[in-house]
Amino acid sequence: MSARVAWLSALLLALSSVLSSSVAMAGPWALAPREFYVDFRGGHYSADTYHDVIGDRQPLFGGGDEQVSSLASHVEMGWKKNLSIAFGIPMTSVSRVPDTAPAPLTSTGFGDGLFGLRYNLRNGRSAMSLQFDWNPPLGYRRTRSLTGEDSLACGDSSGDGDSLDTNCARQSGNAVLGEGVQVVTFSFHAGTALPFAAGFAQAAVGYRYRFEDPVEQIVAAGDVGWWAMPTLLIAGHYTAEFAADNPDRLTDKVSSQRVGPVLLYRVTPTLDVYAGSLHTMAANNATHSDEFYVGLSMRHTGLNRLQGYLGGAREP
Repeated sequence: MSARVAWLSALLLALSSVLSSSVAMAGPWALAPREFYVDFRGGHYSADTYHDVIGDRQPLFGGGDEQVSSLASHVEMGWKKNLSIAFGIPMTSVSRVPDTAPAPLTSTGFGDGLFGLRYNLRNGRSAMSLQFDWNPPLGYRRTRSLTGEDSLACGDSSGDGDSLDTNCARQSGNAVLGEGVQVVTFSFHAGTALPFAAGFAQAAVGYRYRFEDPVEQIVAAGDVGWWAMPTLLIAGHYTAEFAADNPDRLTDKVSSQRVGPVLLYRVTPTLDVYAGSLHTMAANNATHSDEFYVGLSMRHTGLNRLQGYLGGAREP
């Protein structure tokens, strides 16, 4: 198969898939024109607690649990010299299962889409890049429908929303499949091959702007990977979001940090399968989740195996 045909095949595969979303494991290394990376992932978690304003864990309002399942893909393609594009169309199912009536509320459909641009500043043993991501809601119901009884139970005694406990509101009413607002993120990525082992380290920091409430956030991520065998990568993944300003309602100030392991097996030079998990280690006004996921990735790239998750089997 020629590089041109392979590149077009990846594009058609991505456009025809309903499994896509952003997967924040790509890293700072860039793809050359006509190179591609496609990642498919399925995940699930069930949560029965959340972190309150001061970070303490509390049972969900109304008891029961929240169940979230997702099918996602991340597609990245080299477009021009030093510039690559990424996109996705996610599918998610969210269920709120209370201890008592009413019956479980479930929403299933497309979540927040992804269109991203990455500009590479350096692409050798060490790498740096700038990235822009746009996440538009894809047709799902953006707002929660709260009854008057729900609003009162969530502290909105005046009816104007100023005293509403948004933790309670987020756990009541219909399930929402994404942020519910237009979101853009600007981020800086850096990474390097490890000097003392066959592996890599990468990190990112950025600013997430929402066109409506809730508040903007500082976002961060990091990975360390080690090739324990030529075909086995052991890695750790960290992701975080921190409120960037102080809203009128303290329960709108959402922060969370999650961490977890990744095991990746290289089936062929162009195909990987992997499994991992992400666990909430600290949070404010956010659900406590223990997510487990499995996936596979395909690539056509000249990057070597010490150049992050996008790298192929080539030795440096």
